Amino acid sequence: MVEKREPVVRLERGFWIITAVFAVLSIAAVIYWYYAPVSSWLPVGARPAEEIDELFKFMSAIASVLFIAVFGYLLYFSFTFRAKKSDPPGAIGVQVHDHHGLELWWTIIPAILVIVLSALSIKIWYQIQIQPTMDWSLNRSATNGITRSVIRRFMARSPKRCTCR
Repeated sequence: MVEKREPVVRLERGFWIITAVFAVLSIAAVIYWYYAPVSSWLPVGARPAEEIDELFKFMSAIASVLFIAVFGYLLYFSFTFRAKKSDPPGAIGVQVHDHHGLELWWTIIPAILVIVLSALSIKIWYQIQIQPTMDWSLNRSATNGITRSVIRRFMARSPKRCTCR
């Protein structure tokens, strides 16, 4: 049986206008996340806090670009290629098969993003894991009796022991 193929559908001018709008929105989102005051949103606590903030900004910028592209094209193609009243019931739209270039790129680009995010995350995780443990010993001249007693009471609850005397 010979498959009847539909004529190739060319993307019209509207597609390229929408693509330009999405590109501008994506650039605006990346600029926003680059200059966003993230440090005021996130809690302070980890030693490599600046690296964590930068990773958060990078991930948010990528997520914003992906959201704009996926959601935007989803809406565009839903309206552009919706079923027309003149179409017969049960008609199937244009099917795209065996486009190896498209399949190659929508596999390679997410793989590269996952590798980059993994590398950055592992680098920061490693910095958190090897940060020096807190030294609870204090110099006698740097503390007074009240401070030493407070530290002793605190350390009595802690698994580490204070060497204050």
